[in-house]
Amino acid sequence: MTSRNYLCLIFSLVFCCFSAVAQADDLRINGFLTVGAGQTDSDEFDSTGGVAGYSDEFSINEDTTLGLQFTQPINKKFTLNAQLLGTQGKSRYDLEASWVFFSFDATDELSFQGGRIRIPYFMYSQFVDVSYAYPWIRPPKAFDLPFSEIDGLTAYYSKPLDVFDVSVEAYMGELEVYDNPMGSFHLKDISGVVLTANTLDLTLRASTHLMTFQIDSIGGFDVGIDPEPSSFTELGFIYDNGKIFSFVEATLRRQPDELKQTGIFSDVNTYIATLGYRIEKIMPHVTYDLSDNQDIEEEATSIILGVRWDLEPSTAAKFQYQMEALDRDGNETEANLISASIDLVF
Repeated sequence: MTSRNYLCLIFSLVFCCFSAVAQADDLRINGFLTVGAGQTDSDEFDSTGGVAGYSDEFSINEDTTLGLQFTQPINKKFTLNAQLLGTQGKSRYDLEASWVFFSFDATDELSFQGGRIRIPYFMYSQFVDVSYAYPWIRPPKAFDLPFSEIDGLTAYYSKPLDVFDVSVEAYMGELEVYDNPMGSFHLKDISGVVLTANTLDLTLRASTHLMTFQIDSIGGFDVGIDPEPSSFTELGFIYDNGKIFSFVEATLRRQPDELKQTGIFSDVNTYIATLGYRIEKIMPHVTYDLSDNQDIEEEATSIILGVRWDLEPSTAAKFQYQMEALDRDGNETEANLISASIDLVF
């Protein structure tokens, strides 16, 4: 059986099984689908993975994603949550459980989560897999981080105030990684705090995160590095009044000297700014995306010109032209990516 047929069979079985349970219980099933295609005008980035994974050969693999989210109430306080995510690789489909956790609603304002959870690095972290939720076909490059889920606990507190609704999220956890291209290591002592304030049109967010990369091996060689913690700081806002859409987010990533000496980790500053304007169902938008490596002379920039067309309340078509540039030690590499997608939620 091909991997494509296998993925389809798995999702069919999941649908059948959970649909049967849903008739008797309160199981809620939501899904999302993105079918994307694209091609670059140059092979300049092909040796380093292309632009957003695309090369100068036409492909429908990189952005095509299918996901299912399951929510099963256990009682008035406890709920089970899970997400299955299928992505199309170059030669096969991959299926994984992105997150699986329980939720406990202690009060109307305080709740807890435990299990495999998503790290809230960014404003769009909790639904970064759902392309329909944002204007781009895919998140800007500054969102790229090698690890986005951990095994841990989260506490979430929200309180409506006079002007803003305020929330505080605190989490902690760990993650063991083996057979990763970076090596074998233990991501431990992970913790963070997220502060959010929002009104009808405006959302403000600030967060800080700490984690320790205990590295056992790199490239098959035992190294035994147990460094000081790495830090990640984020600040951003979203303004959306139904016509004007504005998104800005900045991050500072800082690494201890022990990790920098491996040649894999660096201090990096990232900046993203998006401005869009809705004309009925169509929203043209422009994005500037910058990643600035503080330890070596390397700066990666992207300029994205895109259009989102909301065909139906749960369906959107997107078209995007992305200009990618990498300046390393004064040597600049450039390529342009043209891509399109259809996004569905159901």
